[in-house]
Amino acid sequence: MDKNVNAYLLGMIILVVASIVGGTLYYGSRFSNVTGDYNALISRIESLQTELLRSQSEYNYTIQSLSQTSEEKENLKKVYTVTTSELKDTAEDLNETLRTARQELSGLKEVLADVQQELSSVKSQLNNVRDDLNECKDDYNSCQDDLAACQG
Repeated sequence: MDKNVNAYLLGMIILVVASIVGGTLYYGSRFSNVTGDYNALISRIESLQTELLRSQSEYNYTIQSLSQTSEEKENLKKVYTVTTSELKDTAEDLNETLRTARQELSGLKEVLADVQQELSSVKSQLNNVRDDLNECKDDYNSCQDDLAACQG
């Protein structure tokens, strides 16, 4: 029985050693697979972090651009409002100037018509005075001729 026990113990030791070797090989390959998966996940996480940083940078740039665009829009709106107000004021001033000019023109037309009528009247009077003057010259010449005939 001693031999049997020794053979049994030897079989058990071989079985335990084989189990340990088998377990070591199995878990070693399993650990290797887990390590490979872990490294792949780490690489994926690093690439995602890089992509996240790039996306965050683009997001920040977009936010900054949007902020600048909003400021520019507000500035343009203020300029538009001021310019529109100035244009309305200028248009009102021009319309008032036009109304005043039209009123003055209407008044000047009336004055012109009065002056033209007065000028016509003065021309008529001048023509009458010229006619009277010519008659007087004719009478004077006639009187001169009669005086010369009487003296001579």
